[in-house]
Amino acid sequence: MISLEGNDVATNLKWAMSSNSLVLSTKMTCETWFMEGKLKANEHFVLIDNENLLDTINYFKQHPKQAIEIINNAHHHINQFLNRKKEFHIGILVLAKYFYYSNQLEINQKEILQIFQ
Repeated sequence: MISLEGNDVATNLKWAMSSNSLVLSTKMTCETWFMEGKLKANEHFVLIDNENLLDTINYFKQHPKQAIEIINNAHHHINQFLNRKKEFHIGILVLAKYFYYSNQLEINQKEILQIFQ
């Protein structure tokens, strides 16, 4: 499955990596909550360019075990976002940090820890 950025992040990347398809992508330049910068070429997705697309497809047709390994690595990356409780707590911390640094909230570390009790 090909996943390409347009003016922003490739919107199909998350569900493509959740599928049982091998994701082919150019070098990613946009960063979201999904931490695209942590994704490694040829470990979580297959790096492609205009010159190597057909060769890359043919290579992975001949090396399905390598394709499955990359797909499994992609699933491992996805799994860290599937814990709803953890994602909720991270969201609260992001909001608290935003409000703190924009001087909309005075909060100390003790108060932050109480949020999670």
